[in-house]
This record gives sequence, structure tokens and C-alpha cells, in this order.
Amino acid sequence: MEPETLDGLFLRSLGEHPDKVAVIEDSGSSTRCDMTYKDLWDTSCIVSETLDQFSKNHPLRTQFIGVCMEQCLIYPAVIIGILSRGFGFACIDPSWPSDKQIDYLRKLRTPLLMHTSEDRRCDSSEKQCRIRIKNTSLYFEKLEIDGNCSNCLHPMAYAVLTSGSTGQPKIVRVPHASVVSNIVSLIKICEVTSRDLIFLSSPPTFDPSVVDIFLAFATGASLLVTNNVVKASASNLLNVLFPPQSALGVTVLQMTPSVFNRWSETELKEIVLGPRTSLRALILGGEPFPSHSKVLRCTGAGNATRIYNIYGITEVSPWASIHQVIPSANPNDSYTISNESSVPLGDPLAHTILQIRDSVTGSIILDGCGEMFIGSSKRVCEIDNENCLDFAPPVFRGTGDIVQTHSDGRIYYVGRKDLIVKRWGCRINLENIERIALSHSSVKSACCVWDEVNHKLYLLVALREAISNLILRRHFLTSTQSERAHMPDEILQVNDVSLTQHGKINRHTVLEILDKKETPQFQLFVAKKFLKLWCEVLGLQTSQEGSFIHFGGNSLLAMILITELENEFGDVPKELSGLLLSGKSLQFICDHLCQFYQSKNSSLEASNPSLLPSSHEVIEGKQDECKTPLKLKQNKLITFNLSGKSSSSDLPSLTVSHKCLENLQMNLVWKVDLGKCIDASPLCLEFESGIGIVIGSHSGKFTYVDGTTGEVRWLLNLPHRIEASACPSLCGQYIYIGCHDGALYCIATFDGRVKWSFVTGGIIKCLPVLCNQGNSIIFGSYDSKVYCLNSESGKLEWSTKDDIKGNWLASPLILGDIAIVCSLAGRAYALKTANGNVMWTVTFHQPIFSTPCHLSTPSTTLVVIAEVKGAVICLNALNGVQVWSWQAPGLIYAPLIIVPTSSQNVDMQYQILVSCHDCFLYCLSVTIKNNVLVKWKVNLGASILSAPFPFSIRTSDKSDKLCCVVSNKAGGVAVVGLQDGSIFGKFHAESEVFSSPVVCKDYVYFGCRDNFVYCLRIQSTKFN
Repeated sequence: MEPETLDGLFLRSLGEHPDKVAVIEDSGSSTRCDMTYKDLWDTSCIVSETLDQFSKNHPLRTQFIGVCMEQCLIYPAVIIGILSRGFGFACIDPSWPSDKQIDYLRKLRTPLLMHTSEDRRCDSSEKQCRIRIKNTSLYFEKLEIDGNCSNCLHPMAYAVLTSGSTGQPKIVRVPHASVVSNIVSLIKICEVTSRDLIFLSSPPTFDPSVVDIFLAFATGASLLVTNNVVKASASNLLNVLFPPQSALGVTVLQMTPSVFNRWSETELKEIVLGPRTSLRALILGGEPFPSHSKVLRCTGAGNATRIYNIYGITEVSPWASIHQVIPSANPNDSYTISNESSVPLGDPLAHTILQIRDSVTGSIILDGCGEMFIGSSKRVCEIDNENCLDFAPPVFRGTGDIVQTHSDGRIYYVGRKDLIVKRWGCRINLENIERIALSHSSVKSACCVWDEVNHKLYLLVALREAISNLILRRHFLTSTQSERAHMPDEILQVNDVSLTQHGKINRHTVLEILDKKETPQFQLFVAKKFLKLWCEVLGLQTSQEGSFIHFGGNSLLAMILITELENEFGDVPKELSGLLLSGKSLQFICDHLCQFYQSKNSSLEASNPSLLPSSHEVIEGKQDECKTPLKLKQNKLITFNLSGKSSSSDLPSLTVSHKCLENLQMNLVWKVDLGKCIDASPLCLEFESGIGIVIGSHSGKFTYVDGTTGEVRWLLNLPHRIEASACPSLCGQYIYIGCHDGALYCIATFDGRVKWSFVTGGIIKCLPVLCNQGNSIIFGSYDSKVYCLNSESGKLEWSTKDDIKGNWLASPLILGDIAIVCSLAGRAYALKTANGNVMWTVTFHQPIFSTPCHLSTPSTTLVVIAEVKGAVICLNALNGVQVWSWQAPGLIYAPLIIVPTSSQNVDMQYQILVSCHDCFLYCLSVTIKNNVLVKWKVNLGASILSAPFPFSIRTSDKSDKLCCVVSNKAGGVAVVGLQDGSIFGKFHAESEVFSSPVVCKDYVYFGCRDNFVYCLRIQSTKFN
């Protein structure tokens, strides 16, 4: 017989698995803490006994005990301790204002609060007591609230405050019978056993968290908990759930689709739903299920994870129905183009009734569209001031969800009642518009809102990779799921679509963003804007005289162009569509537009509309600042340093006044704000006249800064964000930089003017490099192609064919007339720099983020490549044959760096520095017999995503000490000795650092995610 309470489920597992690990806490560090079932019970007994003692002095006439704490190792013990004394728990978010916390507890008539906050501590021992458990202080606080213990049909397990998605927020009191029934059903459906590791995904104020906890405790499985800092970072959470090189990954995972969508398709396909994933069951609920096609797209070949769509409302907590989507439990399941965006809500869980009712008459619908109602005789929750004794079973609750039911019994989610609006005489579902946006592979998350006052439809999107709004509009026009009324009036691109603490789209925040949005102002001439849109819509590199029809225009493209003009200027001539499709020339239409806006008193900045560009490039950026012209044309470039490497054969060197390096200081000299995060690595140019730093940011700002003073010499605003680093020409007079707008720019070093640009079909993240004696520049794009351009003119020399797969993040490695290129598809190619012909190809098991390195031995040239999951592989550069391999314990994103070896060790051929996500910097020694040894490793305290930069320090005794500067994700920058990994100096930036530092003389330069580029100076400390 099944236990009837949550604590009863736990006690059964305690008896069967006392020594098994019950709870594991992983805060993202290298160590995990855990408790066995017996430890958990002993800890819960401390809580319950303290509760008994406290209640002797303060009799508790209440159903619930308040709990205000973060999820941690002892959190489940607190819950068990409360339940074992016959109380339910009511969780409070520590971030709630104190008046909201007290108001919630007052409505529940709850006079006792357990919390871990030192700030709430009061001096009165009568009103508060404290116990210490597992290094955590737990306070029991008596509140000035009258308790109450009303009669109820079933004992209560917990209370929860709804998010308000089904109307105004409500307090729901949930009996054990409601949630235990769910857990027993899910154990059978998902086949949960004591061998599982289940992640506590939901916050304590979201009722699915109870399912997370007791799915584990009812089966003797283990529960994994982590903190909110880890949960806030998609990458950190991924590493906690699926630790690299570890079999201790989660096996059962319940989450909202919005949290699921935070991971990239690559991360989902390779890790979460990869062929070797530990995940057995993925349960997605709380929001509309992702499209079936997207789930298939994100599932790796050979993956065996079962994926479920789970549905419910808090008013019948927690869940009501479930459907196994992949692999389909029903051979008749099919998801066609017309319905692939929606999967069935599934079969009702035990003791649950699903009814679809007509929204007007309330009659039950067996085949058609109506509102979903969820009912039960056993799973009856009390809402606000209700008493379930007042109801005759079964009790039904309206969901506010419109669903479609078919004669075969299948039920499909359509949308929320309050998210269906009327536009242009048509009823449209805002969630359908979000689904259409999400069906584009570049869209990570989306939120659609309707402005009732202005009758405007807004769509906010967060992108995985940069695409223009024109591409998104074209996607809406060509989607089989889309209708004319679905086209947004305005598309706004944002870094992230805000989520609630329950992991759902936060529509209230989106409305606040729109309220603050300023009316767009004219920044460019009407003609210039029109010419830009003309080229983008027609797919032209340059604007040329001719008609819209002549260049392939049609009614569909005309609508896109007109919509974009409306967004920019608010109005367009009614006859514009006819002019575009009539064969009128570009110049004629351009003149007509300018006259139209002049007649409306628009702020034109020029009277002459004849603004057709005369050269082949359309310059998007402009020189915004040029404080001091640079006189570099006759100024010789001595060397340049970038991403762990110097163009000089000698390492950068500095001198200190002491024999030892135990106390080096890195002092801030200057920092420059570029408006948004700086993930690019700086390019350091050392001229005869001084040092220049060139770097770009996510704001699109690209700048040249004096390396000594921090003075901005010029600043260029490119059209989109910059993640790539820059490469100089051999003479130093030009700089090449890739941008998220898909273009590679050639920019004059001395004044920041764009000489030429070349547009590709995808964003550019990789560092371009020179080849063919500096006459060509080679780089990869996210359109899956590698390009080689003439470095002087920007003309295309060659690009790779379609059989070369993958997007390109790693920079090409040039070895004479060979370019080694590595893709995110996990392939390495050796290409002839003269024509792009493939010499050899090697396929790896994982994506390659890291730029490879090379070295020469007496017999051959070798290439060393790192897979993202830590495999470091050495290949013969001539034929791609593997020479040796080494496995790192963590992920590798940063370039590999070769450093000189000591001449005293004749057996050692070379050393390689490997930056690892496990927080360690590794120094590998490779012998002449190709044996790979770890010479040393040093823990830098946080994940390392940047390349170390080797340099030399000359001490007062004239000896040279090889060192490197390396940064970690947490903002730490350290000087590390290459002899044994000793740390000689540290600096801590204000935010995360992904940028690879560079050293020039005694200066260190790097970018930071606090929007600043930093300059530090390395100095020795005087000793008395």
C-alpha cells in the first residue's frame, strides 16, 4: 500500500536505503557535499525537535510553517522536519519585500517562520531561537500573527502563491493526497528508481519543486541541489547537471521550456540530449511545449532520452496530464507541418478529470475548441478563504487555457484566453506568434505583447546569432503557420527575454521595456535609409540604378520593404507599393520618398536625394570620434601581440628590481568604457612612436586607444556587436575585423575610416589572419564558409564549397601555403591558401572552439587541436595523421599556446599551455618520444575561457623568468610562473573576463564584461 503523505514516502525509502546518498549540493565549485538518507533524517529530527520545544512556549494553532531560505543541502531536511510534525510548509522567496512576506503569512494565519537570514535576527529569545545545522544558522521566529487551524478534509502538505498566469495571484493550500497521487503516477510513467539523480530545478515558491524533491525521496534516488547563482547562468548550470568527464550527470530533469531554451542547439544536441547523455527523462511543463521539429533538431543521433509534455495548474497542484513526445508511446502519433507546433497535452494523471467546456454556454465539448477545466474528487486544493468541506466532489477549476479536443480524445493546447486579441478583424493568439518566431533556428526566446492603447503588436526576440529584422519578417511571411495578422508591427532585439523566478516568460517586464521605449528619431537621410533597405531586401551588395522588378523584387519583398519604412518613419506614401511594382527606377522612387517626407515637414538633413553610393561598398559605420589624428603612415610597426601570441620571435620582456618574483603588483593604469560587454581580445600594436590598443565590444563600438595614456584616438560605430579580435596588415596601416552583421571590415589604423567591407551570409566571430605573404586575409563565417579575400582590395579570391561543413569560431592557423581551419561541427580541414582546395580532413567527436597551435620538430610540422570536451589531439600537418592525444579533465574553449622549453632538458620537445573550464591552467610537456606529461597545473579559482599570454621577466641578477598572464571567468587576472605554476601576482576586475589578455613591455591589456577595456602595469614590490 502506498504511503498517503509526503513524509511517508520519505520514511519508506529511509527504511530501504538508509546509507544511500539522498541529497547532493553542487555550488559550481570543484567539490560536492552530500547527505545520506540517515543523515537527512537525523538532521530533520533536529528541526522537528526544535519545533516541538519552540511550540511549548508558543502553541502553534496553524496548518503551515513559513520557510524563507535558499535551496541548499539542509533545505530538504527542513521540509521533512516540518512535515513529520503534521504541519505543511509555505515557502517564501527571500527576495520578496518584507511586507509581501508578512502579508502572505498573515493570510495563511501562519505565526512561525523558519529562515536563514542574519538580517532578520531579533534580540528577544522569547520570539526567536537559533540552531546550527551543517554550517548553516536556522532561525525560528514567532510572528505577531494569530494562528488558525480550520477543519479540512485532508491534511495539508504545503501552500503556494500562484504566479498570476491564470488571473490574480491566489494562495493555494495543497493536501498530501493531491501531490502524492502525482508523484506515484510519475514514478510509474518515468520509471524512476533508486539509481536516478534528480535535479531540484524549480524554486521553492513553484509547486513543481515538491515533485522534484519527492520523486527522489519516494524511490530512494538522489536529489541534486544548487544555488541561484548557478541557475542564473545557462553555461554554469549545464556543467553542474552534466559534469564534463563524469558519469554523475542528472537522469531525470523537470523544467520549463523557457529555461530549456537558454541552452544553444549545439549544447542540447551534444550534451543535454547527446548520444552519451546521462539524462533518461526530460519533463517540460509550465509553458507551451516547444515545437516538435525543434526538439527533433536538438536531439543528437543515438540519444535515448524520453521527453514528456506535462500540463497542469497550481489550483490543482501540481500536474494534471502528461504525454510522452519522444520516443512516441503511440505509433499513430504524427506531427505534420500544420500541427507540428503543438503536441498533445496527454492523458490525465491518477484521480484527475479533464473537461473542455464552451466558453459561452459552459457545455462540455467532445470535439472542438473550448476552455480546459481540471477536476478531481481526491485532489482538491483550497484557494484563498475556501474550505473544501463546502464543495461537493468532484471539484473543477478553470485553467484560462483554450484547448482543441479531437474525437479521438487528443487534447491540444491553443493559447491563454487573455493572450488572444483581435487585430484587423482577426482573432490572433500571441503565443502562436511566439511559436512562429521560435521556429527560426536563430531565435533563442521570444515574447509577443499587444499594446491595446495604440493597437500595435510588438515582438521581443533574443537571438542565438545575429540576423536582421528583415530576415525575421521574411520568416513570418513565408511560414506555413503564419497569417497576415501575425506580422508584428515592430520587432525588438534584446539580449535576453526576462524570465520570472519560476522560469516563465515575464510579460510584465516586457511591457515596462515598451513603456520606456523612446520614439525613433531620424539619424540618416531618408534616401540613405531607403537605399540601405533596398539593398537588404533585394540581396544586393551595392545599390545600382534600375527598377525593383529588374532586381528580382515581387509583392512579398515589396511588403517587407514598406513595413521597414513604416517602422522607421511612421508613414509611407499609399502609392509606394504600386511604384515599386510598376517598373519605376530606383532614383525615381527615392526622389518621390524624399519629397513625401519633406511635405510632411520631416527632418531631412540634406536637400539632394541623389545619394547613390559610387563605390562597391555600403559603409554602415562612421568615424564618430577622432580626438588626436595618428601619424602612422611613416611609423614602422615593430610587433603586434594578440591572444597569447606575439608576432616577434622574442617573448615580450620586462625588468624588475629584485631577484625573486614572489610579490608582483598589477596596478590599474586606465580603463575605457565601450558601452557593452567586451569579450574580444585586444590587439596590441607596438609602433616606433608608442603602443596602440585596438578592440571592439558588444555595443558595436570599435576603437583605437593609446596604450600608455588610455586616450581614445578614434571610435567607430559598426552596425552590430563585435566578438572577434582584430588582425593588422603587415605594414600596420590597416586593421581587419569581423562583425555580427556578417561583414569583414578593413579599417585604416591612422584615422578609423573604413577602406572596404565584404559581406558574408552569417555573423563573424573568428579572428581573421593574413596568408599568402600578407596579400590575402582568410576567415570563417557562421554561414558555414571560409573566405579568402585580397587584403588590399577586399575582393573575393575563393570560398569553400558546400561539402565543407560547420560554423567557424576558431581562427585559421597558417602554415606556409596551408591553412588549418577547425569548425564547430567538429571537423578540421587543411586548405591550400592559394585556392581553398582541401588537402586532408579529420572528423572529431566534439565541436572545436579553441584555435589550434603548431610546432616544428626536426622531422615534421605538427598541429595541436582541442575538442571542447577536453581531448587534445596532435596531428601531422602534412597528412592529418594522429601523433598523440591527451585528455583534459574539463572543457576547453581557449586557444592552445606553445611556450619555449628549458634548454637544459634534452628530452623535452615543447610545452603547451591549456586553459580549462575546470579552473586549472595546465602545462603539458611533450617529449621527443611523444609522451605527454602534466608538468604542473594551477587552480585559478574559476573557469578559464581565455588564452594565457607568455612573456619574460628579467630579474636583478640578470636571469630571465618565463611567466604568463592568464584571466579567469570570475574576473581574476594572474601572473603565473612557467617553471612550476607559481602565482606571482593577482588583480581582480569588476566582472567576468572572457577576453584573452596581452602583454606589451610592462603593460597588461584585456577586455571585461563590465564594459571596460583595462590596462594594468606589472611592478615589483619593495621589501624592507
